Amino acid sequence: ANVVMLPVKRNSAGAFRVEARAGATGSVLWQQDTDYILPVSSWTPSMNLALHGERLFIPAAGGRVLVRDQASSATGALSSILFYSSTVPQATLNAQIRINTPLTVDAAGNLYFGFIADANDAGLISGIVRIARDGTAIWRGASTLAQDVNVTRPAMNCAPALSPDGQSLYVVVNIAATGNAPQSGYLLALDSTTLAFRARQPLYTPQGQVARVIDSASSSPTVGPD
Repeated sequence: ANVVMLPVKRNSAGAFRVEARAGATGSVLWQQDTDYILPVSSWTPSMNLALHGERLFIPAAGGRVLVRDQASSATGALSSILFYSSTVPQATLNAQIRINTPLTVDAAGNLYFGFIADANDAGLISGIVRIARDGTAIWRGASTLAQDVNVTRPAMNCAPALSPDGQSLYVVVNIAATGNAPQSGYLLALDSTTLAFRARQPLYTPQGQVARVIDSASSSPTVGPD
């Protein structure tokens, strides 16, 4: 429908909203505020949207995802999905659990992303989330997936990637910085339906040195056709 949807950052702390604008004129068709809170970093991370048909996914605070239907229309239903359950007040968890990767959506409308939860009252550990088309969700801790207790979280700004057949999900996780050692990490292959571990590969430079997988980065895996 030639409608452009984009995130807008309104002040230094974030205060994000999403605007939908007519591609032909640039006029605002609709706009939606989100309480998304940026993850802590030495720079300003990104806030990313994902679109599947007429469903627009918007990150929000506390690991929530806002879903707007009829995204190219001036009116559309808005709902919210939370990937975990907790008796802790959501207002408490909003600042403790933060989406830290772009959102990736597959051909069937299933959603994937990473989150950080370094210290939180819900007992979560930083990891990877899958939200199915019907709204059901599962998540797995990054250290569990990597089979390495030194792994702390999904790599900052690192969008999950899907294999061409949609069966494998590729994510990057990193190890906490220690002393002068470079912050390193793994490329993981997961089952895209269950998030079960399939394989891992430590990341190296072309020279064979340990690659830096730092919390001020924007690299993402991508999958070619072969």
